[in-house]
Amino acid sequence: MIRFLFILLGCSSFVYAQTGNDGCNSAESLCGGTPLTGNTAGASSSNGEDGTAGLTCFPFEKTVWYSFSTNNTGGNVSVNVTNVNCTGNGNNLSGIIYQPGTPCDASTYNVVSNCETGSTVGFSLTANGLAPNGTFYVLITSGKDCSFDIEALGPGLSSSTTPSVSITDNTGGTVCEQTPVTFTANVVDCATPTYDWLVNGVVVSTTNTNTYTTSTLTNGDNVQVEANCACAGTPATSNSITMSTFSSVADAGPDAIIPGGGSTVLNGSGGTTPLWTPANGLSDPTSYSPNASPQTTTTYTLTVTDGNGCTFSDSVTVTVVDTIIVPNTFTPNGDGFNDTWEILRVASFPTIKITVYDRWGQEVYKTIGYPTSKQWDGTKGGSKLPASTYYYIIDPNNDGDESKLVTGSVTIVY
Repeated sequence: MIRFLFILLGCSSFVYAQTGNDGCNSAESLCGGTPLTGNTAGASSSNGEDGTAGLTCFPFEKTVWYSFSTNNTGGNVSVNVTNVNCTGNGNNLSGIIYQPGTPCDASTYNVVSNCETGSTVGFSLTANGLAPNGTFYVLITSGKDCSFDIEALGPGLSSSTTPSVSITDNTGGTVCEQTPVTFTANVVDCATPTYDWLVNGVVVSTTNTNTYTTSTLTNGDNVQVEANCACAGTPATSNSITMSTFSSVADAGPDAIIPGGGSTVLNGSGGTTPLWTPANGLSDPTSYSPNASPQTTTTYTLTVTDGNGCTFSDSVTVTVVDTIIVPNTFTPNGDGFNDTWEILRVASFPTIKITVYDRWGQEVYKTIGYPTSKQWDGTKGGSKLPASTYYYIIDPNNDGDESKLVTGSVTIVY
């Protein structure tokens, strides 16, 4: 930002914006026979990224990056820099070509061309005998603000030929569901490719690397990739792989809600050799239906094995909530205070079943679920009940488990 402000305030004849290709990851692609216009104005210098010390015949100053790719035979490539126009103070235009062992890892760079320095008219960088299907970096640097034209030519250059791409996977197309599958793209005549990975025709990932790994594929899913190549008009589309997957047989059963100190029975099924994790609060972690009495909300994972040797898992959450609080009186006299039987903490039990009886065992009220709209107002069939003591049975999860029933009495007072 300081450099940019200096340029903006110190130059009366030119105003430059920050260049976009002043780093390895933003290198601009050179396509065979297609010249580009470049400018070092506003570019930054980053010796740690721009190269290893001692590889060049010039200092790194305002540095811009370009890249090109060789075709599937490789060979000679020349990069011509022409129409140079520099303003300001400092060194004139310099350039070099690197071959990276690893993209954007300066410690792996090798110089493959002549090194040109301090030019005011332009130069040609020549790299002979380049390896096929490789990516190479062209660095142009100067102390001044220099505009120029740059063009890559040569029989080794990947140009406007039609690229192609194919994919393979590491499973042969058959895999257990939930198992990671890695797909690898192989491109030909494709400069600086990016990859759009598609599952059933929908792009699910865009990468700069030629691999894609997923563990979410199901039986019949179709995987393809589109390679976007710098010097090609349209993306190259790969073959498709239709996955044959062994579907998961693990079922951990429905989630459950229990009061603090309570318990529930897990209802797992599928496959063989069940194992629940964690084992905390379980009566038998190797049973399909252990008794679960966790002290805090816990997610249990059931892992089973099917006849194909596949291992599958499914999870269930047992939510532990505070025990409901049941008032033993209420006053349905219409004064707007305590007119209904308000059971506290009941919202944690959406399927709660509540039944109320009079002293002769006759049912006077019954509900499943107890939102505010269902709170008992001391009536039966719309008629007010007399002041008296009534008896309730509350099944918090409406599952018939007698060990969890809450019983007691409530008195209507007028």
